[in-house]
Amino acid sequence: MARPDLATICSPRRRIVRLALAGALTFASATAALAEQASPATGARTSTNTEAAPWPPEIQAIETAIRKSDFAGARKKALALMDGSFARRDPKAAAYAGYMLARADMFAGEWQDLHDTLIGRADGIIRDLDQTRADEFALLLADAAGRIGRADEQDRLLDLRVEAIAQRSGPDSEDSLNARVDAAYSQLTAKRADVAEKRLLSALNAMELGGHGDLFFKTVGQAGDSFNRFADADAAQRIFQRGLDSNLMETDTGPGPGFLQFNLAAFLRDQKEYDQANRFGLRALNILADHFGMGSTEALSAYDGLAQTLHAWGQLASAEAAYQFIYETGLKSLGEDNADLWRMMNNRAAVLRSLKLPAAALEFDKYAYDKRFKALGGGAGDTVISAMNMAHDLLEAERWKDARSVLAVISGIVVQPGFNEGYRRQIERWQAYAQLRLGERQLSRKQIQARDTTDFTDRADIEQSLAFFDLFADKAEAMGLTEDAEAYREHAVAIAKESLGDAQPMTFEAELAQARLQEKMDPKAAVDSYRKLDAVMFDWGQSSVSASGSLRAGQAERVLADDMLGSLADFATRNADAADLFAAMLDNWKTLTRGAERQLRAEAETSDDKALRDLIKTYFSNFGRFREVVTATLYTDALAPQRQAMEDSRKALNAALEKRAEQPVASWIYSAPQEAKPLARPAEGDVIVDLAIIGEWPADRGGTPDRYRVFATISRASGPAQVIEVDAVDARKGKTGSGQSFTAKLATVLGDAAKDAKALYVIPADFLYQVDFAELRPGGGKRLGELVDMHTATSRQAYEFRARQDRPSASDAMLLAGGLFYGNGVGDGYLPGSRTEVEKIAKLARDKGMAVRLAEGNDGGEAAMRAAADGKAIVHFSTHGFFERGEGLSERLMNAGFVLSDAKPADEPKEWDGDNIVYARELLSWNLRSSQLVVVSACDTALGDIGVTSTVRGLPLALSVAGARRTLLTVEEVDDAATMQFMARFYENLFDGRISYADAFIKTKREAWAGKIDGFAPELTSAYILFEH
Repeated sequence: MARPDLATICSPRRRIVRLALAGALTFASATAALAEQASPATGARTSTNTEAAPWPPEIQAIETAIRKSDFAGARKKALALMDGSFARRDPKAAAYAGYMLARADMFAGEWQDLHDTLIGRADGIIRDLDQTRADEFALLLADAAGRIGRADEQDRLLDLRVEAIAQRSGPDSEDSLNARVDAAYSQLTAKRADVAEKRLLSALNAMELGGHGDLFFKTVGQAGDSFNRFADADAAQRIFQRGLDSNLMETDTGPGPGFLQFNLAAFLRDQKEYDQANRFGLRALNILADHFGMGSTEALSAYDGLAQTLHAWGQLASAEAAYQFIYETGLKSLGEDNADLWRMMNNRAAVLRSLKLPAAALEFDKYAYDKRFKALGGGAGDTVISAMNMAHDLLEAERWKDARSVLAVISGIVVQPGFNEGYRRQIERWQAYAQLRLGERQLSRKQIQARDTTDFTDRADIEQSLAFFDLFADKAEAMGLTEDAEAYREHAVAIAKESLGDAQPMTFEAELAQARLQEKMDPKAAVDSYRKLDAVMFDWGQSSVSASGSLRAGQAERVLADDMLGSLADFATRNADAADLFAAMLDNWKTLTRGAERQLRAEAETSDDKALRDLIKTYFSNFGRFREVVTATLYTDALAPQRQAMEDSRKALNAALEKRAEQPVASWIYSAPQEAKPLARPAEGDVIVDLAIIGEWPADRGGTPDRYRVFATISRASGPAQVIEVDAVDARKGKTGSGQSFTAKLATVLGDAAKDAKALYVIPADFLYQVDFAELRPGGGKRLGELVDMHTATSRQAYEFRARQDRPSASDAMLLAGGLFYGNGVGDGYLPGSRTEVEKIAKLARDKGMAVRLAEGNDGGEAAMRAAADGKAIVHFSTHGFFERGEGLSERLMNAGFVLSDAKPADEPKEWDGDNIVYARELLSWNLRSSQLVVVSACDTALGDIGVTSTVRGLPLALSVAGARRTLLTVEEVDDAATMQFMARFYENLFDGRISYADAFIKTKREAWAGKIDGFAPELTSAYILFEH
């Protein structure tokens, strides 16, 4: 069908403004803020608001009127005091009244009245004011003259002021130099940018010659911002360049160069020159941190500026990681009651909203709001900003009523003078949005068909615009107006890409909504949309999120992927093309690999060049180790050696690939989107069942999913993939969607898939890594493992290369460790069965001709075992294992492991060989690339937590990254004597039968079920799982 023209949507894209950062809204809440809007930052523009003795009540009434933004009332009261008996009785108070009148007119923008009323009274007012106010009053008069077009008069007044201050303080004094800067700003606000720039540069020259470094750098930073606002970016660029060209950049040892580059970075960010902004922001951070300390307000503000640049640049994960550091450091150094920290956390919340994590954003917006409310009051500008941000969070979380209540309170505040119209309009739009979502207001069919959102989106920021386009599209779909809905969806995608780029969560959401609609209208187009969305989202996760060290960004990636995969899975249950795409995408997300990595893995398996194979495996191990660590850990210098190892192995690999005229491996943070490729079909007689666990997250994206939906993707030698929804599990209650147990449903699906199959390969996900599928009984009958050869693979490539190095040979070497002493000889904890186990296995291996390294007693220390494992085809540890849940343990892969000789447990797990406790994180750096099989014959060694990907974070992941081709682990506590019997029989079958590892494991299980293993009960077999990686 024809596509509606985007031009039919009446919401001009050119009117969509860029994403605003929290805390940087165009907003005025008090007279000080209004003054900043009326004029740029100045060098010496200060006012003293307190006196040693209080002013009379008449003067205090003027001050109160100004504080309430009643500028007309303040003017009237001031005029009454400037002449007559009050002026004769108290001329200083009358002069102060004139000064306050000037300020009231400035706030109101009544420059003509200011000039006409006060120019004739100027001499007397200046004479009776204190020096500071007299200087400010004179400057206000000059401002007024310039604003009403009297350039000559403005110049005369400015020159007189500069000369008077120079005579009083000296021509080279900072007061005199500031007066010259103030004169330039006065001309600038009068739209006389050319003369203002000349005057400013003259002042900067004088500062440089006089050695006023701090003032020079401060002025350049403020002036660059001011000229950008009141003149143009070119003028601002020239001023910043003047600062960079100064000799002071080389000679000044103070913080000035850092402040200058901080301001320059902010300017460049506004110009969308993000690479340059990032470069100068980093320089500023380093200078200010060196000078003031990383925990200082100055350094953390610089870090905040850098994070804002990353946010605007679309590097959301890195921005959030930066804010986590800022928050943790700021709490320690500044304390939770620091206003600068509140501001930074408002900015952090904006990043979290962009990541589509409104619950997390609300956490920090509420923190800032509570602190500001207590310190400043509910009507203060900063407090209202925090409240507005909270309302935005609530809207994102679909808490429409709560958002409406907050917006109602805010709207009652911002109607007062002092809040600009644009901000009031923003609040009105959000109120309308909440009312429409609640059904308190309605959009008519005619309004939807008119495709005119101007009333809601004209001059709105991108977030509001996308919210209203989504709303209009939802209403159109509900009314059956699919073509109108499609037009709104297409327009939303277009403006999201234009304003935010392709790789941004808000763009992802707009594209997903479009794909869902296309399922109904054009299924082929929907499949194509899902394919393209997946490519960009996957690349975003790889290049941005995985390298950031931000757990929250990782959660955002998981939520977004779940949303996409869940929608596609539903579509795939009724569309064959979607099913094939889902199968390919699912394997990519579960393994975090795609086309280029798959091709490289294939080369590592098939190349005749052993040196190349080794280079590829080394790179994959180093890359996998660094990725898994940095995914959950903020990058610091402590990780530099691991990063360097990864880069060194990549360069070595690329050198070899270059000689073969093959495509080099790009750095993972500079990757490009790659669309999911169709998967190879299984061999005849084989069936692959790839299981997916997809979370359905609450609207606020907080906590855990409301439920997990389990899908099975079934692939056979011929025909398209088949996608079946197995069940849905309530994550909060652990209940399935119906009365039938989850395992019974899963057994039925797997049993149906296994019919007429010779071998069934199941690829688990998340908590299903801890299920022994061979033990399931379809229909309550025989075990699956009795009906078909059952295999547990971790990826489609594990299946593809299942026959590689699938059995030991006499030339292989083996490492065995068991019967270990845990610091007290054969005392508590000693496992006598483990000694018998490894000695039996050692004999079997030696009889086959294999070289065996056997470690017993005190010989199995961590450092020795790490070294001994290198180059061994089989590595077998018979010892104690553990799995622990705890905050941060899973993310750091310190949640699972096993103990070795002379183990030294500690309250806090550590990553070092000296404790003789091997944590999963430590295994990442072991060299198991020669290992065909790694066995950890101990309790709970296959257990782990659900991570960002579908792979369990524990020993299975760590051993796979380290290079192990297969792992034999346990999902339960196991008995020492029984395990000895099971393992001995497994190796007997392996060595005597000359069969593959998988076949030996299947045979051992079947013998156990048949009661043919002495001392081993059949029901114990469910503890042992062989993973093929």
